[in-house]
Amino acid sequence: MPRLIVKQDWDLCVHKRGLLDVMDFLYKKLWSFLDSKSALPEGGSSDPYLAALRLWKHFQSIYAAKADQDEFKATLSQPQVRSWVILNHWWNAHLHPKKPEEDEATVALLKAAQARQDEHPENGDRAGYQSLLAHLFVAEMVIYQQIRQLDALPLSNLPPRAQQIIKQIGDKVTLARQRALKQAVWQALGQRSYQILSGGASEAQGMTHIGSTLEPCPWLRFEDRATLRRPAYLWDRQAQKSVKVRDIVDRSLKYYCVSHTWGRWRRKAIQITGVEWAVPTNSRFRVEDLPAIFQRLDWPVRYIWFDLFCIPQVECAEQAEEIGKQAEIFRQAECSVIWMHDVVGWKLLELCLSWLGLNHLHRNDPLDIGVRNCLEDLSKQLNETLPSLPSDESLNPWAPVPEDDSTSAEDVAFHKKNPGSRWFSSLWTLQEAYLRPSSLLVDRDWNFLSIGKTALITLDNLASLAYGPPSEVAESKERPKAIEVLLFTMKRWELTDLSSPSRMSLLVAAESRQSTSPRAEAIMSALGITDWFERYRKQHGKAPPQKDLVFNQYPLDFLQEAQRKIGGSFFLHGRLPQNTFQDAESGESFGTMLPLAHNPKFWQVAQAFTFPASEWTMSLTDHWEIQLDGSVIMKEAAALYSNKDELSSADGGPVTISTPEGYVPFDSFNAWASQLPEAPYRFAVAVVRYNYRQFGIILEGIESPARDGSIVLVKTAIFFTNERWCREDLVKPTPVHWRVL
Repeated sequence: MPRLIVKQDWDLCVHKRGLLDVMDFLYKKLWSFLDSKSALPEGGSSDPYLAALRLWKHFQSIYAAKADQDEFKATLSQPQVRSWVILNHWWNAHLHPKKPEEDEATVALLKAAQARQDEHPENGDRAGYQSLLAHLFVAEMVIYQQIRQLDALPLSNLPPRAQQIIKQIGDKVTLARQRALKQAVWQALGQRSYQILSGGASEAQGMTHIGSTLEPCPWLRFEDRATLRRPAYLWDRQAQKSVKVRDIVDRSLKYYCVSHTWGRWRRKAIQITGVEWAVPTNSRFRVEDLPAIFQRLDWPVRYIWFDLFCIPQVECAEQAEEIGKQAEIFRQAECSVIWMHDVVGWKLLELCLSWLGLNHLHRNDPLDIGVRNCLEDLSKQLNETLPSLPSDESLNPWAPVPEDDSTSAEDVAFHKKNPGSRWFSSLWTLQEAYLRPSSLLVDRDWNFLSIGKTALITLDNLASLAYGPPSEVAESKERPKAIEVLLFTMKRWELTDLSSPSRMSLLVAAESRQSTSPRAEAIMSALGITDWFERYRKQHGKAPPQKDLVFNQYPLDFLQEAQRKIGGSFFLHGRLPQNTFQDAESGESFGTMLPLAHNPKFWQVAQAFTFPASEWTMSLTDHWEIQLDGSVIMKEAAALYSNKDELSSADGGPVTISTPEGYVPFDSFNAWASQLPEAPYRFAVAVVRYNYRQFGIILEGIESPARDGSIVLVKTAIFFTNERWCREDLVKPTPVHWRVL
């Protein structure tokens, strides 16, 4: 059997059942389909590369049979579909001059990638298109064969700790897919931009619309699509009315979701023909014009999900139920469209995206004179003041609608400091962005953002282009100022994690968003933190009241459920500025353990580490309890370092700790502590173990003024151990009596 993609170190492990779960997730349905078709042709060589090539061509021959295409796609998971699409474009040279098997350099890359299966491509996302697609090809084809051979072995023949090994294989496949997908999108947009600006082909080959996200909200598992709850209402564009979905006879119901923001500019409600309830108006757009606009849209679906027309706008049981199933509504939609009703047009933003695409091509091939000339010309164009815009707005690629008399001075000042559509500042739209990161964008007149007429741009395309290697230049001054505004927008609204999302990245990004309605309800569906809501709704027939709010933001029940489901990484985030042990002397809870700002004027939450709960080998936060005042009571903790020796459980070794200057490596906890002022109590507490490393938090504080034997602490930093000195047997939880403010 060919060697596994990871070294067979059986010291990592959980239960053998996980092996079958991972194999089923990666390939099992596909195997069943292939077994029902023609057998894989045997080859005369044991060369893994040639075997991978045979398997790939076998896939292509099956897919070429039109009758099998739909059945074949149905066997693939969403990440496999994305991988299949970009590999096909790569193999057929849609985005590059030569087909891989006809290019000696690419064949060499393929064989080199196969020979280094234990490693990721050098420079990660910054590796080139050919390198990352070659790595993906090997990851998909070679690993497929290895896992298939493992599946043929009886469970009794498998090493007792094989689950972690298979999970590591899954991690490597996922990482290969994520990196290759981003590169494929950048390559496609770069090629399309070059074709247009150089006067080449009028239409691009290959992808015209593919998102940069492998799988949205992967923690939300909807295995059986038939069990998903449908929306109660949809807007029928032809009939110009809201219709009950249960009355629609079309079993293959298709609809688009429309994401927009309106609540902060709410005015009186009016009756709209075709809607059962009164619809709130607002100062940003005319609600009464929308039925006619929706009817005129050249969209390939009859139905639209639009919140004002599809969720009752009065508090009732039906409204609460619709709010609780937002994830299911967006997951089942054929497409999602973001309506930025405060954006006049896309001209400048499209030029920015073309610049990013060309810069990507130039980084991959600096000797291509044609690309370099186009990039230089476009840079000049972007640096010139556009005559149609005031000079102070020529740098803003969002081309915002001019303010009117109804806009408050506070709102005007806020958005001058924070460029981009107001859509970015809404908490509800953040949830919708995570649920459908590959949403298309339209301006106030419903024109799509695109490169040319066919290469539609998605939200996650925008985020990955603006905050990835395509934006990098040797000198920042070489980057047009409009690009700087685009970069600032993506970073300001914390959308850079869309293509590799996590629950914690969503919670942290929520801190910068506004909502006029309950904050937990605005993001709970995307987080999968809905048990607290559904319990109350089913018992009382309405949404929970807004009481018992921690720092006047989230219900305590919501945060406690989030802690249980997210696990240890719920506490692995930093804050700016950092706390010190003197903060514990006040006795006031600062919420230093929670991923939300106690006072947004002075505090900023910064995400640190996150990983799927299924990948832990140890989580140590089950006995930590969030309190209504935002503090956390600890009844048990595993201290790797303590300035009270009796609590320290580890011998010590290299460690990296967050500081005001960033993450700094130290030879040991003792070396780190020796540079700090003395504190009554200072602990390094383990939180989560992942991949040989221990991740944790630094706590500092004083003895409780209540003199009850407890210690009052604040979280001041986070850490992770380096190398492999921190063995599992060194992490020993002991009873404590701590309150972390």
